[in-house]
Amino acid sequence: MIRRLAWLSAKAYTKEFNKSHNDRAKMYYGYQLFYSELYHIPLILLTGWILGLLPEIIIVTLSFSILKHYTGGHHADSWLVCFIESITLMGCGAALTHMISSNINVSIIFIGIIIGILIQIFTLTSIGNRFMIKYSDILNKILY
Repeated sequence: MIRRLAWLSAKAYTKEFNKSHNDRAKMYYGYQLFYSELYHIPLILLTGWILGLLPEIIIVTLSFSILKHYTGGHHADSWLVCFIESITLMGCGAALTHMISSNINVSIIFIGIIIGILIQIFTLTSIGNRFMIKYSDILNKILY
């Protein structure tokens, strides 16, 4: 459904603004990301709410997402695979954040940010083969 909607949107855009086939491919990719996030984010929040870990899952997801913006990272083959990976990693990260912050009386914000960073490091080094940027560029983006 997301692919079809993205294709129709990209087709309409390129037809309306007389863009090339290459522009259509770029727009298709962009619309896929946009439409998938319309489903993805509310479902992650719903999962956090169902698990009783809403604050934790928000903190872990935000810290992971902000870092991923700068470092790039893994891209799944489909929206469903991405969603399953995200729910698994963010859910486990939120549960771990909750357990650590409950047992040692440390702020969930601090622990959530650390867990989000660790998840991003894990995905950069351990999952899949689709990376947007090279490892050498990661330090440059963070440091400069």
